Amino acid sequence: MLLRRLTQHVRDQNWTAVILDFVIVVTGVFVGIQLGNWNEARAERKAEISYLTRLHADLSADIEMYDLRLKVINGQLDLAPEALGTSPDDTASAWSLIRAQYAISGILPPEIRDATYTDMVNAGGLALIQDQHLRDRLVNYYVADGALPVLKSEPPFRQMVRGIIPHTMQAYLTSPICAPDFVSYLPCDPPDDLGSVNAVAKTMREDVALMRALNYSIAHHEICRKIILALIANTADLRGIVEVSLAARGVEV
Repeated sequence: MLLRRLTQHVRDQNWTAVILDFVIVVTGVFVGIQLGNWNEARAERKAEISYLTRLHADLSADIEMYDLRLKVINGQLDLAPEALGTSPDDTASAWSLIRAQYAISGILPPEIRDATYTDMVNAGGLALIQDQHLRDRLVNYYVADGALPVLKSEPPFRQMVRGIIPHTMQAYLTSPICAPDFVSYLPCDPPDDLGSVNAVAKTMREDVALMRALNYSIAHHEICRKIILALIANTADLRGIVEVSLAARGVEV
């Protein structure tokens, strides 16, 4: 319709009308492009907010995960004196030593929630995060952090002590009677075979390699504790940056 009218105006040499029609066409194209850009920008901001909200939830879950690992390690370190066998050589002390060494040999490797970051990278959505500093921090957190391998390593003490304790005794140690979860250890009597308890504890005390591995494991837990404290602080700081970005977009979490 507009093109037919423009053609007719050219034939009639009605240049004022031609210019007016041209302005209308250009304006329409410009408005259409701007509207398309606005819709695209709006969709990108909506996607960014969605990613930021999900990242905030993931980081909050990571902090809870690290808090649990810290609680486990603190409990293991509290058992170090008992594990080293400095108490009198009796059945109660023997059982205490076995329980302490078994608990210290436990590992609970950290697993961060990276589903949102992975989805964002795979979809090419990392560029949607407008804050360059936040993008760099996210890459460092999910890709470049070299602390996690240390926390996931398995000290040799774990295999050594679990090779000494009979599997039936290990089953008792992990039963609800003694250990309802990964964190708590309930006071519990030793199994009925007290002779086995004393014999196992004696083997542990006299195994020089085991005691050296225990000393290394305790030192390793101390290092892991410091790493986890740093990771909690770093994760909380990163979550704070995400909160600032969300607040700038009118979203409170």
